[in-house]
Amino acid sequence: MERSRPAASLALTDLDGRRRSVDRSGWPAVLAFFHSGCATSRLAAPFLERLHIAYSQNGARILAISQDPSGPTVRFAEENGWTLPVLLDPDGVASRDYNLQWVPTLYWINRAGLVAASLVGFDAAGYNELAGQIAAEIGVAPVEIVLPEDAVPDFRPG
Repeated sequence: MERSRPAASLALTDLDGRRRSVDRSGWPAVLAFFHSGCATSRLAAPFLERLHIAYSQNGARILAISQDPSGPTVRFAEENGWTLPVLLDPDGVASRDYNLQWVPTLYWINRAGLVAASLVGFDAAGYNELAGQIAAEIGVAPVEIVLPEDAVPDFRPG
C-alpha cells in the first residue's frame, strides 16, 4: 500500500470469534500482518508486544493480523506472550486490501486515517523510528523498542 493513501477499513474475527471492525474510529493504529510459520514474523513478535505495551494505553492501537487460521495463531500468540489484540485473515482479504507482498509487514496509520509509514521484514532501526512516529502522533515520549542488548540482526527480510 502506498504511503499517504487512505487506510482500508477492515472487519475481521478476533481469537474469541468476535467480529471486529478496524476503521477511522480506530486510528491511529499499527496493523502488523504476520504468518506463524515465518521465521521473520517470529523474530518480530516480541517487538510488536513492546509497541503494544508502550503505546496502547495512550491512544494508539497495535493490532496483529494473522494470515493463519485460529489454531496456529493462538499457539503463536501464546508462545510469544502476546497481550496485543490479534485478528484473523486466513482467506487473505485484508492482506489483499493492503496489497501485502511479504510478512511481516507493518502499516502505521495516523489519526487522519492515512498510511503514514510501512515496514517490511524486521528492521531494528525502523521499529524505533516507528515508535518515534507513534509517540509524536499521540503526544507522549518515544520509547526505544529494539534495544542494543536484544542481540537481534539489524535487518531480516520477510
